[in-house]
Order: sequence, then C-alpha cells, then structure tokens
Amino acid sequence: MRFSLFVLLITTSAPCQVRQQDQVARLLADMTLEDKVGQMTQLALGAVSRTVGNATTQHALDPEKLRHAIVDRKVGSILNVSDIAFDLGHWRRVHAAIRDNTAKTRLKIPVVYGIDAVHGANYTRGATLFPHNLGMAATWSEELVRAAAEVTARDV
Repeated sequence: MRFSLFVLLITTSAPCQVRQQDQVARLLADMTLEDKVGQMTQLALGAVSRTVGNATTQHALDPEKLRHAIVDRKVGSILNVSDIAFDLGHWRRVHAAIRDNTAKTRLKIPVVYGIDAVHGANYTRGATLFPHNLGMAATWSEELVRAAAEVTARDV
C-alpha cells in the first residue's frame, strides 16, 4: 500500500511540476529587462508613504508614489520599516492598496511585503512579543517555541 501510494504521488505530482516550470518559463519570456529589474527591487515603506508615522503622527501611504513604484517601476518587494506599531485595520488598508496596484500591472506579479516578526508581531499594535530566538532556544522547549510561533503567525 505504501509503495503504491508513493508511486501515485510521484506520477500525479510530476505533470504539475512541469506545468509550473512551463508557466515560469513563459512568464520570464514575457518579462522585459525593466520588469526583471523592478522585480528585484525592494523599497522601504517610507518610499511610498506621505508620512512615515511616529508617536505623534499617523502613517499615510502616498497613492501616487505607490502607483509609480508598483505600476510604472514594477517594484517586486516592499519592506516594512517603521518606528511605530499600527493596528490591524491600518495594515489591512496598506496591504489592500499594494494589492490593488498590483492588479493594475501587466503581469500581475504579487508584491512581496516583508515584515519583521522574528519574536512576535512588533509592528502590530496589541500583538504579543516574545523573547528573541536565542532566549526561546534557552528554554529547551519545542512546544513553547511552537506555541509562540503560532501566536505570532496569528498576530501577523
């Protein structure tokens, strides 16, 4: 039974991998040099913001800067760099704006959004923070580390 299941998995997954490879090859063939350079470009959140935000001012995206970066310059990645934690509603609006601009691009390649959540969602207001990984490792508790990671995933 195990052998036949293994053979079944191999035979059913191989065509899928070939199709994915073909899709990637077609996408790369359709990309211009500008598309490829743009996809390798990563901007900090402040580059597409009107105000970065701090303890006294609210962060605000600049719709024209965001459109120019994603649609015109084909930027492939935006890195969250901010000095203040935002609430979930604000993060949803930021990500929706990025997604909406991606939908306007020729190739519709999703923008990778990078956020630091190594020991909790420290950029999300109200999220739980945990000790750094070295401190978590010092507990020798895989269950504790897994639980912390699950909480972080939920918070992000």
